[in-house]
Amino acid sequence: MKIEDTMNGFDVIWDLGRRCTYACTYCPPHRANKISPIVTFKDLKESMDFLDQYVKIYEGIRGRPYTKRKISFTGGEPTLHTGFLKFANYIKETYGDRYTIGITTNGMFTKRQANLYKNFAGTISYHAEATPEEKKIVIDNIYLIKHWQVNVMFHKDYFDECIKLCEDLEKAGIKYIPRRIGDDGNDQSSIRRGYTHVYTQVQENYFEKHWTMKKSKNNDKNDKIDLDQIYVNTLAKSNDTGPKKEAIVVKENKKPEVSKVEIDKPLDKKAVVEIDSKSWSPSANEEDEVSQIDIEESLDKKENKVKENTTENKDLDTKVTVYPSLMKDKDLKSRKSKGRMCCGGRDFCLTTSDESKGKLATYVDNTNFYGYRCLVNHYFLYINQETRDIYHHQTCMVNLENDVAPIGNLDNSDAIIERLTKYETEKSWPVISCPKTFCGCGMCVDKIDPEHDIKEHNFGITKVELVPNKLKKMEDTRTITVRTRMESIDDALYIENFNVR
Repeated sequence: MKIEDTMNGFDVIWDLGRRCTYACTYCPPHRANKISPIVTFKDLKESMDFLDQYVKIYEGIRGRPYTKRKISFTGGEPTLHTGFLKFANYIKETYGDRYTIGITTNGMFTKRQANLYKNFAGTISYHAEATPEEKKIVIDNIYLIKHWQVNVMFHKDYFDECIKLCEDLEKAGIKYIPRRIGDDGNDQSSIRRGYTHVYTQVQENYFEKHWTMKKSKNNDKNDKIDLDQIYVNTLAKSNDTGPKKEAIVVKENKKPEVSKVEIDKPLDKKAVVEIDSKSWSPSANEEDEVSQIDIEESLDKKENKVKENTTENKDLDTKVTVYPSLMKDKDLKSRKSKGRMCCGGRDFCLTTSDESKGKLATYVDNTNFYGYRCLVNHYFLYINQETRDIYHHQTCMVNLENDVAPIGNLDNSDAIIERLTKYETEKSWPVISCPKTFCGCGMCVDKIDPEHDIKEHNFGITKVELVPNKLKKMEDTRTITVRTRMESIDDALYIENFNVR
């Protein structure tokens, strides 16, 4: 499989700090709190020279300028920072149209503030855990700034409320994205703590139908909707009837014939799968979700070898293959991850064995790109103002040494520029070989299956040779994530605030 970017844009995600007006249960401590310091205009201004140099180097080695360069301020809640608005105006005055300014906000601000922000690009994230009064303010601001996108964070306990909001936004012509909660894939610790939500079968059907219908609208030239592109086997697990291991679809060449009318119906086929001499019917348990017992038993399993149990599912014309939920290095390629849409709603070109000429898409049914050659660094940069660390991407965090770690720090940004200049001079540029089994934001940019030679698919980058990194064993991969960096500074931060009291 190959994914190619179609936007030719560069996105800078600039995290101003964790301080936030909300305290959502699904937002982990390394993403939000009430006490992180407020960033100043001076701090931000000093970092902008580095950023502009960085982008120019990438434009140079690509042989063409980016069509669009966007700086998106996030947090925490970026509108809390007193220096933010002054800095945004400084960028406009200094760099003109070279950079577009964007904000990702929870929308909890006054009408006066809304009128100040509406001249920028922006995204409002709707959080259903807020109070009714807070949600009214947010919805009023959504309708006031109608040209912004709305990320509707689909809380599993407020699912109907989120659906109703999406229906209202659709009628009002406001762009929205139904967002799953959680960027950690199938990480069981994240699920247990509530940072990643596990949805019921009925809720999974909503996501499936939404993206199926969106795909139908985007493919006006096609008379038939190809449901085989979409991961439809989201079998529900329950406490005493569902399998304790991941059920994964392995598609056959024959495709089920599904009419457009059937898209609006939940999956109610009595698909019976034999697993460990037990059978279960997803339609009988479709409102159940993965239980705590399932999760704990999965974590306690000793996975010494991979057991594969494949049986036919005639109703769906597929085979269901069961893999252990905990994987060793040798099994990483086989792991099935949940499908995902581009969180920015962008189109990308998707080339598969079934679509050899490629086609526009916004959704991929499996985001396990383990071992893929990935050029995410050519399209993204993540700056964390609080830790002062710089990463290629906010959720991916893989650098050009194939470690999950920063590329450098704002205090030694000159070293980053020197390293990139060396790559440019030597005309040899490292390429990330993905060490992960789940891809979140960033799945929409250039990546290619390792079975193909990246030199034959140069993605328009002609001035340098692309040299794929070798994959490391998991135990050899250096890991310095935003979470671990935040944990290392939290003790001092809390002590400082405690002493102030």
